[in-house]
Amino acid sequence: HMPKSSASDAQHVVLTDHSIPRRPRIRSVAAGDLSHPELDPFDGSKPSTRDLALAYAIAAIGKTTGPDRERATALLEASVRQNPDDSETLLYLAEIYRTGRKNELAIPPYRRAIQLDPTQATGSVGLGGVLMERGDLSGAIPLFRDALSKNAGLQLVRMNLAVALWQTGDRAGAESILREGIALNPAYAPARELLARISKAP
Repeated sequence: HMPKSSASDAQHVVLTDHSIPRRPRIRSVAAGDLSHPELDPFDGSKPSTRDLALAYAIAAIGKTTGPDRERATALLEASVRQNPDDSETLLYLAEIYRTGRKNELAIPPYRRAIQLDPTQATGSVGLGGVLMERGDLSGAIPLFRDALSKNAGLQLVRMNLAVALWQTGDRAGAESILREGIALNPAYAPARELLARISKAP
């Protein structure tokens, strides 16, 4: 059997670049005081809650704590309340929750974003990762398949899908998924190593 830790090695979602023209400039304003935004708009106009939410979310990517995450979370939540049908802010909010170890909170915005925009793969990758971490492999598998159908080059998603299939008893499916990945990228050693491990397993 695969070590338990393998099932939680979900790929981090890579979110889109919103081309914010300037990096955030932090001033000494109390965290959470949304009436005094700390970003300088490029053209001098007053930014919307959504614009600030996305800007702070971009600044918070890769951070697990800190004022940027706190501001991003508060602003994204406010933006989603204003427009619950904005798939982009929903995806950012879900990712902020997920990377902050608030997986239960991440699930509803991921599901809503997928429903609103089924053409994007980000929601399927993120939600699949959350479900896999929870041990819900049957829920994660179709999400990983969906993500790969939109971007076959998501190697970590392919690895997670193979592990999920193997752990649910579908060895042939796992091997097939890995062979497809190796055909696309023969230099990706982890896929070859996992395939060899699955093939040799009793």
